[in-house]
Amino acid sequence: MKAKSCYFLFLGIILLIIDTSGRPIWVENFDLAEKGYWGDEDGVTVHSDMTGVSRWFLDASNCDFKAANDYVKTVSTSGGRLEALDCDGEAVWSSEWIPIAGESSIDCRLVARETGSGNNTANKYVRVYFRLDNGAEQLFETNGENAGNWGEAEVSQCGLQGDSLQIVIRLNSTYASDKVIVDELLVESVEPPLLPENLAAQGDVLINELLFNPYSDADDFVEIVNVSDKTLRTDHLFVATRDAAGELKQMVPVTEFAGFLNSGAYLLLCENPETLIGFYPESCSDNFVQVSLPSFPNDDGVVVLLNDSLEVIDEFGYSADMHHPMLADENGVSLERKSLVEPTNDSSNWASAASLDGFATPGCPNSQTTSSILQQPAVTIVPNVISPNNDGYNDYASVGFELSGKDYVLNLMIFDSYGHLIDQPLKNETIGSQSTWMWSGKRADGSQLAAGIYVLYFELLSLDGEKQVFKKSCTIVNKII
Repeated sequence: MKAKSCYFLFLGIILLIIDTSGRPIWVENFDLAEKGYWGDEDGVTVHSDMTGVSRWFLDASNCDFKAANDYVKTVSTSGGRLEALDCDGEAVWSSEWIPIAGESSIDCRLVARETGSGNNTANKYVRVYFRLDNGAEQLFETNGENAGNWGEAEVSQCGLQGDSLQIVIRLNSTYASDKVIVDELLVESVEPPLLPENLAAQGDVLINELLFNPYSDADDFVEIVNVSDKTLRTDHLFVATRDAAGELKQMVPVTEFAGFLNSGAYLLLCENPETLIGFYPESCSDNFVQVSLPSFPNDDGVVVLLNDSLEVIDEFGYSADMHHPMLADENGVSLERKSLVEPTNDSSNWASAASLDGFATPGCPNSQTTSSILQQPAVTIVPNVISPNNDGYNDYASVGFELSGKDYVLNLMIFDSYGHLIDQPLKNETIGSQSTWMWSGKRADGSQLAAGIYVLYFELLSLDGEKQVFKKSCTIVNKII
């Protein structure tokens, strides 16, 4: 804890020196003195000391140090800076690779100075470059090259984007009376201006899916959706929970940098979202965001979505009792919102994610979404003739379900053309309002059925005792001509 406090104190001191309007993500002020390379009185020996330097690298192999006062090193002057004096060859200073993924825009700047009367532009210079994602060096757009007698210049580059950034500085000074100097290097994230129309108000963002009892190797997740017509800043949204007295606790930001959630877009919040893809095939990983969420109890709890004024945007009081009673195991099954219009805390507006859709749909539209209430359920099968020979053509039949807002379980029995029961591949499966099941003409044990005509008998049972039956035929052939 003390080390972290000292770091932020140190960073604060630097920011008093460097005028910044963005969010600093990498700063080098060269306050660790006497680090680098220098010569010796014998005119041959070269000394070096890079002890304690881990965030940048200095290559002086092209330099020729012929005296004790020939050097490329950090000095304590003006609180610390990097100097080159009579190094007689190009030295190359390189930063570590700085992670910038997820940042909307990166600006970089530093100060380049020189002293002395030498005006040889070929041998007295500071050139500043950047590299993005292991790419080629590119010269800074403002004062990237400084040579001869330029005095002092602020070197800057704006609007960089990528996953990683490296700064490369090439410097040279040939004469004993000339110095070139580099100081105050800052890499900062430039966040867009905060506009009122980008801030969420009550009801703009809804809690859409929640996993509070995950598999042992997975984590809780919360999915939110922007139901407004606005583009909303995610760094001004927070997720929290409530204690036994109903007070807010464990409030965490949705993102720590400035991001935007477009109208109609989904965002899946999870501490280790990469683990979800293996568990849930119906995932939309492009909508995943890593967030250290509050702890959500397995029995019941509260999820609260707030803005930075602590106004409640949406709130969901959940319970394990809201899961489908036919579920044999609630572990790893999410609760999904059915309607974006009906109230969040209407328990009938939530259902267990369909087993046919993998028990969760993280980052995607819910399996239980009901855009409209149908008068009667419908089942379709396309195509109704399949040739499961793995040639890529009609290998599967796609069975589509469009159901009313009721919670159904599905049973499927398959009969041959003589009316004999051949198989029962689906038994008491929970099913979404718009689910799809793919059939390749195989039994539940994976064995392939022979060519012929088969009847698929679908039985839908609701919790209130309603029963719907559908019969669809599907023909298996060895080859379609």
